Amino acid sequence: MRVVVVNGSPRADGNTNKAMELIIQAAKSKTHTLEINRYHLDALSLKGCQGCMMCKEPGVKMCIIEDDGQALLRDMFEADAWILGTPVYMGHITGQMKLLLDRTYGYLAPGFVLKLPAGKRGVAVITQGRREPDAYRNVIEFFSSMFERRQFASGECMVVTGTDGRACGDIAFASEVLATASAAGEALTGS
Repeated sequence: MRVVVVNGSPRADGNTNKAMELIIQAAKSKTHTLEINRYHLDALSLKGCQGCMMCKEPGVKMCIIEDDGQALLRDMFEADAWILGTPVYMGHITGQMKLLLDRTYGYLAPGFVLKLPAGKRGVAVITQGRREPDAYRNVIEFFSSMFERRQFASGECMVVTGTDGRACGDIAFASEVLATASAAGEALTGS
């Protein structure tokens, strides 16, 4: 099983990454055939969608912009599962994650026909300072809708609350985070 892990936080080893690692560990406990490809968006040279519409030309599978996003978009196209992680900044996903997800417009043919193979599995990891799990319901709905529109077999949202002011990695010791990560890892592998 190929899994693409995308860290949309500017902090390479912050709480968002720690939460994604917990999911990977849970998934590995269910299957020993995981191939993990990790990307830290802030370390990539990534342009946003240019609206060129070249991705709608016959035979083109995805965005054609030549930058560091090409390998990632190809990996996402071919992967069985995605783990997308982002902290909530200004009430929504980070700019880095938005740049990437805008580029997935290339997975759609004219008439919004999906070119992306259906049946993938996904987990969106959302870290936030607010303690109410649904404080940023819009972010949960954004990812849930994206998974549904791209015909994922499953699309889970893992919300990690109260990360504001926490030292990196503190979440790894919170029992509620461990339980949620374990469930997300199981959903990712389908077990």
